[in-house]
Amino acid sequence: MKAMDTGLNKFNNNMISNFTKKPKNNLSLYRTVTLAFALIMLSISANAQYCNSGFFSSGCSAFGDQIDGFTTSGGSTNISNTNSGCSSGSYSYVSSQTHTTVPSGTVNFTINNNPNYGEYYNIFVDWNQDGDFFDAGETVYTAYINYSANGTGSFSVPSSATPGLTRLRVFANYGGYATNACTGGTWGEVEDYDFYIVSNCNAPASVTTTLIASMSVDFNWTPVTNSQGYQYAITTTGNPPQTGTATTNTSATIKGLTPSTLYYLHVRNMCTGYGSVWTTIQFTTLPPCVVAPSGINVPYVDSNSANVSWPTVGTGLEYDYIVQLDTTAPDTNSNIKTTTSNQIGLSALEAGKTYYFFLRVRCQGNDTSGWILDSLYVPFPCRAPNVMFSDINSNRAVAYWDAPITATSYEILNSSSMTTPTTGIPTVQQSYLFSYLDEGKVYYMYAKSYCDDKGIKSESPWATFLYSTWALDVNDLDVNNQMSVYPNPVDRQMTVDIQGQVGENASLHIMDVTGRVLSVHSISSGRKAHINVEQLQPGMYILQFSDNDRKEQVKFNKF
Repeated sequence: MKAMDTGLNKFNNNMISNFTKKPKNNLSLYRTVTLAFALIMLSISANAQYCNSGFFSSGCSAFGDQIDGFTTSGGSTNISNTNSGCSSGSYSYVSSQTHTTVPSGTVNFTINNNPNYGEYYNIFVDWNQDGDFFDAGETVYTAYINYSANGTGSFSVPSSATPGLTRLRVFANYGGYATNACTGGTWGEVEDYDFYIVSNCNAPASVTTTLIASMSVDFNWTPVTNSQGYQYAITTTGNPPQTGTATTNTSATIKGLTPSTLYYLHVRNMCTGYGSVWTTIQFTTLPPCVVAPSGINVPYVDSNSANVSWPTVGTGLEYDYIVQLDTTAPDTNSNIKTTTSNQIGLSALEAGKTYYFFLRVRCQGNDTSGWILDSLYVPFPCRAPNVMFSDINSNRAVAYWDAPITATSYEILNSSSMTTPTTGIPTVQQSYLFSYLDEGKVYYMYAKSYCDDKGIKSESPWATFLYSTWALDVNDLDVNNQMSVYPNPVDRQMTVDIQGQVGENASLHIMDVTGRVLSVHSISSGRKAHINVEQLQPGMYILQFSDNDRKEQVKFNKF
């Protein structure tokens, strides 16, 4: 009886009569088959065009003695016929499946046997295309395969094989190997496939990777003379694909790969109507180039420059960055700058604008992470207030100013010294009364601003403003003076004549009628001085002379 296949209880040349076959998966089912019918030989002529019937007396339908799958690899096209089941009449010609290869090529194959019984397998190929499989060397594989098992192997195409379309046959026979490619026994199945042998389609001699990254690879290959183009593909197994991406170039880039993964890169030459065998190499992608730092830091920023820094990345060798005024993601390398440091200085920035900072990591193999986006705001410059004076008399003056942009508070100081102070009087007001002043004295008012522009705090430098209290009422300035000016009114240059002795530290101050000092002139020697007043606007002004011993003032008009 035909029991569960263990390699025992085999047919002895199918010469047992009244044999009973018991299915593996239903022990209650028996069928008695008289082997006398199985031993009736079918006369198949060796010269017939591929025998296609009469292989078995019962075939595969009764007990499931079928070929469950047959696949090949290593060709420019390959066969993949899985879960095929039992063919009608226990024979099928699968013309839609073709293995294409070249003389001396290697054919790899896998046979999936049925789940019920072990079978004896033969593979035949008609190398000389004479319509049969009876010639020497045309039986390329013989093996026993247990139930639910796979048989794998390979065979070489003879260099003498006739180019063109021929036939490959897979023969499964229960109880022993088929007598020949046309004769089996009682149970089994036969499947035929097209087998195409191409000629004069040379494969690329070599494939070389030029840049391996974590998620991409650049590669090229040797050109083939008279090529009609090429195909390339990438897989995670060594089996070449059925087809690939077409190109006329001899280089390509594949993206979207998985980091730290072994890949197989396949390239083949395309001839008219068919392709060469695949040239295959393997490579491993780099470890992942981690995402860029989570954000940037701006430890310093002013109205036209900034310092930018970010956390270092362990796998990073360099950093790419782009600074621009919009959030459009970079799509070219034209504006990219690269640095090995994790901090940079930016200059020539424009106050009041927001700059967008793109940053990514560049890792081993010129690999890069994705871009991150952050921003920095460039504040307006913090400027000192422009102080003006009013209500000046002999012992008081009022200072006032307009608020500079972004200013929130101020610091001021009124002093008779020309030395810039380190501290002053804080105020949030925009005016200040200075009282109990000395009459006829020059004062220096110092002022600075404190600013806050969108959270960026800064302070201006000190600014200096001069004014003078009155010695007398402005209408009485010319009384009893020992100083005169001429011409008066004056257009461009006036002469100052000082009567009496000129002491040490003598100087002349030109002031407007509010007491604000407009210019200071020294008297190097003598009692006369010549002063150019061309820059003054038309109007009335006050000229004040002072030295260590006296102070005098006189009015003059500019036209």
